[in-house]
Formats: sequence, C-alpha cells, structure tokens
Amino acid sequence: MTILHGLPDVQAYLDDLIVYGDTEDTHDTRLNSVLHRLNEAGLNTQKCKLKLQTLKFLGHTISKEGLHPDPDNLAAIIHAPAPHNLASLHLFLDLTSWYSKFLPDYATVVEPLREILRTSTDSCPQLTQLRAQIEKAWPKNKRSVKQELEPYFHICHELSAHEGHQGIVRTKQRLRDLYWWPKMGRRVEILIASCVTCQLNDKTAKPVPLIPVELPSSAWEKIAIDIMGPFEAASWDCHYAITLVDYFSKWPEVAFAPQVTADAVTNFLDTVFSREGNPHCLVSDNGPQLTSNALADFLKECDIQHTYSSVYYPQANGTVERFNLVLKQCIQSAIQEKKPWKSAVTVFAQLPGDTTCYNRGYAL
Repeated sequence: MTILHGLPDVQAYLDDLIVYGDTEDTHDTRLNSVLHRLNEAGLNTQKCKLKLQTLKFLGHTISKEGLHPDPDNLAAIIHAPAPHNLASLHLFLDLTSWYSKFLPDYATVVEPLREILRTSTDSCPQLTQLRAQIEKAWPKNKRSVKQELEPYFHICHELSAHEGHQGIVRTKQRLRDLYWWPKMGRRVEILIASCVTCQLNDKTAKPVPLIPVELPSSAWEKIAIDIMGPFEAASWDCHYAITLVDYFSKWPEVAFAPQVTADAVTNFLDTVFSREGNPHCLVSDNGPQLTSNALADFLKECDIQHTYSSVYYPQANGTVERFNLVLKQCIQSAIQEKKPWKSAVTVFAQLPGDTTCYNRGYAL
C-alpha cells in the first residue's frame, strides 16, 4: 500500500495488515505509525484487533509457537463428505494440498487419488482434448481455443509445466509440487532434450566470472539494481528493463520501459518499496540514471545507503548480473517462439523457485 510507504515491519495482503516488532515497545511504535497513516488517508481503523496472542491469516494461525494450519479449516476438511465424483475429488485434493507442507510424504499419500484422476482423464473426451492442447501450446487469446476448453484458458500457464523453458531441474521441481507418475524425471529429461528452444538457450553454459560478496543476515537488507538494454528487437514499450534482486532471498523485480530515466528508476523503486518496505542498502553500477541527484535525494529521504560496483568490472554486482542472464534466456525464448515479452516474463515470474534459484517478482 502506497500510503504505508517507508514504514518498517508492515505486511499487507489486500485489505489485511500485519504489524510486528522484536519487542512490545517497538511493535507499539510501528503500530501507532500505521494507524496514523491510515487515519490521515481517511480509512476506517475501528475494526483493528490489537495485542493478539494468536493471529489467523490466509488459512493459518500465527503465534509464538510458529505457523500452523487454521483449526477451523482443518475441521472443515476432516468433516467434509467423502469424494463421490471427479469434481468432488478435485475439490478435496485442492483443500488438502493447501496444507501439504504440514503433511509428510503428501505426494505419496495422495498418489492413489491422483491415479483415479489420471485414469479418468484417459477416458474423458474433454480432458483428452485438454491434454492435446497443452502438448501443442496454448494460443494467445481465448477465442482461438475450442469452446470445451475455454474454462481452462485462464489457468493455461499452471497447466503447462514446461512453459517458460526453465530447464530440467526447475521443470522437475514444478511437476513434483503438483503431480507424480512413474519415471516422471526421465520423461522430463527426454522432453527438455527434444525441445529446440531449450537447446538453443542451453542453461549449462559457463557463466561470467562473479566476485562473491558477504551474504546479508536477513531478507531485504541489501538489494542490487541494474538496467538492461536497449533491446533492438523489442516493442516500443520494452526497449529497456530495470531489474532488482534481494541479496539474501534472491527475490527479483522486473519492469520494462520505453526509456530509462532517473525518474523512471525512482518511480520503479518507490513502487517496489511501498510493497516490500525499504532496504538498508542499494548496490548499483555507475550508470547516469543510477548516479543522478534525483535518485540520491530519493534514497536519502528513505534512509537507504547507496554503494557502487567497480567501474571497470560491473560483474562485481554478481547477484543482479546472474538474474539478468536468466532473464535474457527468457527473452530469447520469447523471441524464438514469437511471444510478447511481457506475457513471457509474466509466466516466468509465476514459476516457483527453489533454494538454488530465483523466486519471481514482477512489476510494470
């Protein structure tokens, strides 16, 4: 929320806010700042709940004991009627998968139920059409698919595990989060090996040499920013890309722009910081947009330290340079498949990361 820009330790999801602190005094100080901003904006603060020992948020309870499933939701699952058709089986699996991280060997336990869905798929004409559509890729607009498949169009990216050409490791991980079948790993390896786009953009190529830096102690403590472009093959609004990566979590943000000015960089950072909070330190190269007085004044106002990488070796800013390589591969895949860049990067941004690769953020 823009009205909370600059306030530390505040998280927002739609109209729900969570304020926290290491001590009660710190928490109360930050809470008063939030309430003051909300009142200034004319928003109702009468429904706020204060001094809670346990908090329910997005189907979970948060307390000093940690994060746990919401007991009310668990009770609804436990007392739900047994699945009696494919629709109710899908619903039951959707309910339980929300809490899969609390269930050891969840994929193995529910595999018999998923086998029922797969068997039914083979005998269902509509699902047979769906599988064929996934294999040949989805069109750009809903009007180009068969009427029977229109309800699936809005989740076409979730249904296509190989969308985005993320390579063997990430494709396997994405599938394992959702499905399982015998020899799944081997099928993925064969698919990637036969994919022309993946082979043209082989991700095993040796990366540019990078200088290691000390890892921060927490997320959003130190971030890196860079500017990519100009891209000659891009549409008018994608000639440049502003990229930002958190050193600790590797969380990135991306924004395309027709031109990159100091104001464009400042507006991009203001948008990101209003959502994620202010970092302690920003690292950049010595580009004119990143050494401007406008950016310096903005960072000073936000109390953010600004440091620079080597003038003669920009790869020293290795965190963002590594992400730029991945983003370039995504753009190259979009060019070869004649896809709009923004939609391709949006798909790329929605793909889940793991402990060795990047989670995805995306901003325009």
